[in-house]
Amino acid sequence: MTQEATLEFPNVVDAVRKRDGSLWEIGDALIKECGMPPKSGVHDGSRERIKRAAKELTDLKIEGYGINTLVKIRNIAANFPMGARRAPISWDAHASAGSPEMLAKILERTASEKVNRKIVRAMRPLVEREEERAHEEKRKAQVTKTIPKVSHHEERLFDPNARNPTVDFLQAKASLGHARAYLDETVAAITPWIGNFKADFFEALSAELQTIETTSHELLAKMRNELPKNTANVSHLRVLSE
Repeated sequence: MTQEATLEFPNVVDAVRKRDGSLWEIGDALIKECGMPPKSGVHDGSRERIKRAAKELTDLKIEGYGINTLVKIRNIAANFPMGARRAPISWDAHASAGSPEMLAKILERTASEKVNRKIVRAMRPLVEREEERAHEEKRKAQVTKTIPKVSHHEERLFDPNARNPTVDFLQAKASLGHARAYLDETVAAITPWIGNFKADFFEALSAELQTIETTSHELLAKMRNELPKNTANVSHLRVLSE
C-alpha cells in the first residue's frame, strides 16, 4: 500500500497541490477534515489534527505549510464563510480585515470594491477608533437619560415670581436628580485618586512621626550631656524623659 493511499487528510493535500493559490480551498479542506476553530479556552482536538496535517504535508515534501500557517488559513476560512467572501478582494485583504463586518465597514468608507491588504491595514485602526468614540458617546447618552427630567406639564407650573409648594417640590426633585448624577460621576472619577492619596498620606505621616521620635530622643540625650550633673537637674531631667 502506497503512502498516497493511506493519507489521513487527502482533501487538504489535494487543495495544497493544486498550486492555484486558492487559500480559501485549503481553508475549507482544513475545516472539513480538522474541524472548525474552537471557542476560546476549549480544546476539541482540532489543533492536534491540523498538526498531523502539517506533518503529513512535510512527509510528502510539501514545504511552507507549518501548523501556524494552516491554523491561520483555517481560521480565516471560518471567519469568512462562502457567502461572505468578496471575489475581487484578495485573501490577504480578508485576513487583514479579520471579519466580514470590518471588511464591509472599510469598503463603505472607501466607496470602492478595489481595496488591497495595505489599504485594509491602514483603514482598520481608523474604523476601530470611530467605533470606540461612538460607543463612548452612546454610553454618555445613556447616562444623560437616567437624569430625571421635568415634564412639560410640570414646566408650566414654574413661576419665578411666585412661591408655590408644588413648584418648590418639583424644582427640588429635578435639582436632586441632577446633583445625584453629578455626584455619582464625581465619585467614580476620584475614587482611585482617593485610594492613592490615603496610602501616600499615611506613609508620609508615619515617616514624619518616626523622624520626630528620633529627633526627640537625640535632643534628650544631648540635654543629659550638657546640663550640670547635680541632684536637682538630674531629677528635673528624669521628669522630662518620662
